[in-house]
Amino acid sequence: IELQIDSSTQATINVSQFYFPGWRARIAGSGQELSVSPSPGLALVAFSVPPGKRHVNVTLDKLWPEVIAEWISGFSVLLTLVFGWIFYKRHEPFDMDETDPEDQGDLLETEPDHSASVKAPGPQNTAASLLESTHAVMGSILYRSITYLSTLVGAHQLLLGSLAVIFLYGLYISNLSTHPGGFYVDESCKAYNAYLIGTTGVAENGATFPLFYQCYTGMYTQWMSSPLMYLMAGMYTVVPPSILSARIFAATIGFLASLLLGFLAFRISGCRSVGMVISLIALVTPWLFEISRFVHETVWQGFTVVLFLFCLFRSYARDKWSASDFLSVGTSLALVTYAYAAGRVLAPLFAFGLIIFAVNRHALVGIIKTWAVYAVLLIPLVIVYFTNPQAVIARFGQVSKLSWTNSFFENASAVASVLSSDLSLKFLLYDGDQNARHHLPTGVGEFLVGAFALSILGLLIVLALHRSSPWWRFILFGTFVSLIPGAITEPNHALRGIAFPIFVITLAVPAVMWLLGPDSAKTGKEIEPGGIPFRRMLLFSLLALTLIQAAMFQVRYLDKGDERNFPFDREYPLILNQALAAPDRPIYLEEGPTYVHAYWYAVTQGIDVSSFVLLRDKKLPPVGSLVITGRDTCSDCEKIDRKGDFTLNRYTGRVSAATPPTAPR
Repeated sequence: IELQIDSSTQATINVSQFYFPGWRARIAGSGQELSVSPSPGLALVAFSVPPGKRHVNVTLDKLWPEVIAEWISGFSVLLTLVFGWIFYKRHEPFDMDETDPEDQGDLLETEPDHSASVKAPGPQNTAASLLESTHAVMGSILYRSITYLSTLVGAHQLLLGSLAVIFLYGLYISNLSTHPGGFYVDESCKAYNAYLIGTTGVAENGATFPLFYQCYTGMYTQWMSSPLMYLMAGMYTVVPPSILSARIFAATIGFLASLLLGFLAFRISGCRSVGMVISLIALVTPWLFEISRFVHETVWQGFTVVLFLFCLFRSYARDKWSASDFLSVGTSLALVTYAYAAGRVLAPLFAFGLIIFAVNRHALVGIIKTWAVYAVLLIPLVIVYFTNPQAVIARFGQVSKLSWTNSFFENASAVASVLSSDLSLKFLLYDGDQNARHHLPTGVGEFLVGAFALSILGLLIVLALHRSSPWWRFILFGTFVSLIPGAITEPNHALRGIAFPIFVITLAVPAVMWLLGPDSAKTGKEIEPGGIPFRRMLLFSLLALTLIQAAMFQVRYLDKGDERNFPFDREYPLILNQALAAPDRPIYLEEGPTYVHAYWYAVTQGIDVSSFVLLRDKKLPPVGSLVITGRDTCSDCEKIDRKGDFTLNRYTGRVSAATPPTAPR
């Protein structure tokens, strides 16, 4: 509930909602919390407001027992599935016709092609034919997916698993409307360009379906990777633009990445219990959870890394790489490259690391073909580099610690210093990223202690038992190189290190297998009655510790996650709405990254963006016009109001002697 209050004295406000513990009232901008209590008589929500003009947000937040209860419920559902499956396998009354994980890829290849009868669109009705073809292909994909999953787990288990996934998904995307509050400028730029591409096919700077699109203007110009924007553009062809839809979109990608990581764990171990545990760990890991709340290329980068590992393991499990193998691995490498700026460092390193799998001539040929596919898919990137090099390398030049003027040892020393910071337990388990946009300081780091302990145990098992396995050698290699994008820029940067938690969680797979019992660790089969109870008790204890710490993190996140005013510019809509309420048109926007907020909030409210004019190259607005700026003081304008870091001024053209000029923020 949002209230605009203007009072010359302290006022008591009664809201037409019955009081319940959890109601909170905050003054927008300052974040000041007001004391809420039940009103006499009807016990409505009541609070006192200081004198002046105030914008107050009244919310009903979940109490910590509710949060803990929700996570316990979700965890209990997963434990019920895990141990129910274990009990079922122990007492199975009949043999199920299960498919061996190594042969699962053949199932899709032998499935009849239900899309073969789709006719190509004719010239007279191209749009209708294309729509018909799309529906047929999507129907075929859905049919194959359901048939494949039903063959793997059985219809009744598929239904139970689907209900559990739906429940967890609802829990995962809850509170997205308020946590985090506001919208960061990069998010506004991505969402606004996605809306433009989805409705017109043209980005803000006038480029048609660009490979890299421009955010901001002048000295603030940045170039963004386009895949996430195109995915959002597809959503905005059917869904109205809004902050909530953008956040749900990003969170859904993060949720699917966690599920796919669990499915990869199942393929590695051959044990569904292992897959469920790994999915659970991924869903509650703060590093991945918080990034999924941020509408940024990083969430898509994480998904592409998981997809690459999944395709790579599928190929590794075969004796000889087929065409589908080197095509899928090469394509997934390209997806990593185009996903985010860090991917342009990661993907070539991953491609180089494929040499680990060259254990025989057939494997070497498959790797060379994969490199060829990857090289072909990089041609558009090379073309952009030679036509607009800044789109490809500008960001690297802005943030990199490496310099041609430094010696090799100076550069190596700088990288080693960042690596030591990124691998410190203080960062990983307690502090996390200090940028409030990436991580909320809650006393919980980027990993949960119990889950991280499983990964360390898995690392020891790999070094002791699986060091000769090409797959686990590559996982060790990937764990290290996933730190490189952050190491060459700045320490403790969660966005650039997004691939690291994926590899760390993958390392927990052998630990979970070993703790489940000897049979699971050696053969990848489900647990047998002769397993070691102590190991399972240790696994249960570590998972319980993970659950408890996850609940603590969620409580603190819900308590403080909506108070991050600065990084998410929560006050900008207040200033914008005040300007829109005035009859003056157009409204002028001072040049700087925050101007894109006006465009984005305008399209979410159905307002024509022609109502705004961006003042490029320090141009002055007409005398008497409204200007939204990030400056606190102005020498040639009259301040109307200021909210947080944003000011609404009326340009007068007269320099005031009492107000010295200041530089823009």
